Amino acid sequence: MKNNLQYIRKESRISQKKFADKIGISRPYLSRIENGKVNPSLEIAHKISLETGKTINEIFFDFAVNHSKL
Repeated sequence: MKNNLQYIRKESRISQKKFADKIGISRPYLSRIENGKVNPSLEIAHKISLETGKTINEIFFDFAVNHSKL
C-alpha cells in the first residue's frame, strides 16, 4: 500500500539504515515498506508510529491528502 513513510523519514533527515535500526528491522525491509511492496505487521507499524511521532493513520492511510500538496 502507498504510504507517507519515506516522506516523513526524509522530512526528519534520517537515513533508512538509522531509522531501520531504531525500529529493529533491516534496511531492505524498510525500503519495501516505504515503496508499498509489503505491509508492516501491526507491531512494526506501532514502532514506526512511536519513532516518527505520527499516527498509524497519518503514516499509512493519509497518502492522497499529504501528497496532493507536493
